[in-house]
Amino acid sequence: MSRCRKMRVFKLIVPNRAFDGELIDKYLVVKVWHINKEEYRYISEVSITENTGRRFYNVIEPYSEYKDRIEKLLNELKFWLKPEGEAFSDPVNFFINKAQEMENLDSDLEKALRYYLSREIYGYGPLTTVIYDPNIEDISCLGVNRELKVWHKRHSGLGWLTCNFSFNESQLDEIIALLLYKSGKSVSVMRPIAEGELPEGYRINVSYKNEISDFGSSFTIRKFREEPITIVELIEEGTIDRWTASYLWLMLDLKGFILIMGASGSGKTTLLNAIAMLLNPNSKIISLEDTREIYLPHDGWKPLKTRIGEISFGKGADIDLFDLARFALRERMDYLILGESRGEEARQLFNAAATGHGAITTFHASSIEGLIARLKNSPISVGESLLELLDTVVHIVLIRRNGKIERRVKCVYEQRENGWEKIVEWKSGKLWLHNKHVKRIFDRASNHGMSEEDVFRELERRECFLAYLQKIKAYRCETILEHLKLFYAGKLKLSNFNKLKTFAGS
Repeated sequence: MSRCRKMRVFKLIVPNRAFDGELIDKYLVVKVWHINKEEYRYISEVSITENTGRRFYNVIEPYSEYKDRIEKLLNELKFWLKPEGEAFSDPVNFFINKAQEMENLDSDLEKALRYYLSREIYGYGPLTTVIYDPNIEDISCLGVNRELKVWHKRHSGLGWLTCNFSFNESQLDEIIALLLYKSGKSVSVMRPIAEGELPEGYRINVSYKNEISDFGSSFTIRKFREEPITIVELIEEGTIDRWTASYLWLMLDLKGFILIMGASGSGKTTLLNAIAMLLNPNSKIISLEDTREIYLPHDGWKPLKTRIGEISFGKGADIDLFDLARFALRERMDYLILGESRGEEARQLFNAAATGHGAITTFHASSIEGLIARLKNSPISVGESLLELLDTVVHIVLIRRNGKIERRVKCVYEQRENGWEKIVEWKSGKLWLHNKHVKRIFDRASNHGMSEEDVFRELERRECFLAYLQKIKAYRCETILEHLKLFYAGKLKLSNFNKLKTFAGS
């Protein structure tokens, strides 16, 4: 009996009954794991409903009627199970074989056992569906006994959707322990918050118990596509137009300094990544981030990320963005990318621009005035002389239109002697107004022996190249990279692109 009290009782967490309401959408989520030539398939159903103004994301899993039998079976196995070789190489098959020895499983119970063991061992338990649903961008648990919230990219106009399950205190502790284990992080009363990265590359934020929230432990998972959104996709979605993309591409190519500002979730990093993906495939690029979000197909790309809060390494072992920026400046690179500027690391980025490196970063700000004020003040404290190095500011916004959330490059500013001047302004739909007097890029180009006429010809060449990528539907990073190699090698002549001037509108 004492042994029984010491052992944790296995409890299977399954979603509650689906919320009633008008059915908006319904589809399957499928995840397959291949372990030692065995295939383990996880399939669940998702329905999205609306009732009295509330919107719900319902996870409907099969075999829920076997929950109690599976719990009893696995808890009984604990008393006599002795781990063997297969327990480590293929634990699901190991458990199923041992369960068959203990009890003659019927076909349906064996399928149910295989399903839930795969979910618990290879997946994320009750979070498996929301984590592997490609439509989900954000997952948020706000506390104990509070329903999970998710952000659905196909139904973003509905706002945050409420899931049909929540976690009590012990369940939430187990879920957080699983997330932290998979991200190689830890929390405690002494250090009640943690940030990490799951094996899939998703970012997690975790808070522990009631140390910083009266609602208890919480977590947020921010998901990213395995392959990033490309500039071709952004153009076709109406986030940016070809001329503006060509301008930003050329500015960065001329070793300019670009800052992309906007609210959280407005698409700053997505735009940064898409523009940086157009850089010369033969260049050396270094990116600095807390958690990896940037992906470039370039052979010369070197991603660096911080190491914060790793107690096991001892005092002083943290490596922050400032340390990474200082480290990067010692290398002979062409471009430096800072995922997000928040503190003193931004000064190092300005130093990189001062030494002739191309630079691009993102920043949380809602206006050019607010941006400049924050850059000048603590903790960033960029001086006037360094601030003059900033060439271009891009303002990207979220807008609601026809019940959907869309992202738009609202304005592009160039720095002038007497302040900041708009050179691009979004008006409506896919219409932008352009000020072709791009003095800042003229100045950059003159240092490379280019006249104003050369700049216009180069912008036209790049705009036509982007139209060509649209025509051939070059949505994949590798496809864009292969055509960029030809572009920079001079194998694609301007005359070849002039035929495409009218393609896909402006």
